[in-house]
Amino acid sequence: MSKKTPFADLDALRVQSDADAQEFHVQNVPKPTPGKRSKRERFVMVPIEAAGQVAQAMHEPRTFIWLLILYLAWKTGSKTVALSNAELRKRGIALSTKRRALAAYEREGFLKVERYRGRSVVVTLLR
Repeated sequence: MSKKTPFADLDALRVQSDADAQEFHVQNVPKPTPGKRSKRERFVMVPIEAAGQVAQAMHEPRTFIWLLILYLAWKTGSKTVALSNAELRKRGIALSTKRRALAAYEREGFLKVERYRGRSVVVTLLR
């Protein structure tokens, strides 16, 4: 007893003309539906230690300062964080570099900086 498969007669399945082929493709291609993730912003998970090592190796301390602010905001669940000098000192980042980087980010509208004499600066992410 032999089973008849739908592919036994391949000639019957062939498209006869270009018009038939075009009609087939247009009618049978499903339209893409946006998934849940299409509305979400893409992100990258980076260990803060690795970010510090790369920033140090590439001589880009300002990049590490930005990543540290993003990390602190994520960790605290708040867009407003205190940025202490201790973490930056571990990476060999000078306070003058921190001051210049924060001024540049503030000037570009990325964040708002509140400075207090003798205390850590308070940074609020704007974008």
